[in-house]
Amino acid sequence: MDNAEFDIKRFNCYNKFNCYNCKVKMHHIPAKQARLEFTHISDEVAFRGERYVVTRNGRELMAMISMEDLEVLQTLENQRDLELANKAEADICKHGTVSWEEMEKRLGIDRE
Repeated sequence: MDNAEFDIKRFNCYNKFNCYNCKVKMHHIPAKQARLEFTHISDEVAFRGERYVVTRNGRELMAMISMEDLEVLQTLENQRDLELANKAEADICKHGTVSWEEMEKRLGIDRE
């Protein structure tokens, strides 16, 4: 079993047992208030899995999420990267590659 498959199975297990199927409340908080309540918010995020979106002038600026949420996000991102790499590799196997010199000709680039 490769790493991508293992990570997805772990994610599905995490998803099932740690409330990713239910709606986790997303708190919106202005940056000034977040600065004043940073310790409290950090505890809420780290120990209760709460999620915060920090805003400035009513616009979403950043998110505060738990390390578990970040690991899930990174796992999904890695899986997507692997899918794209496999697709590119299959395309190369099917169609081959083009040399740099050939690409310059096709694009009309003259180095001389």
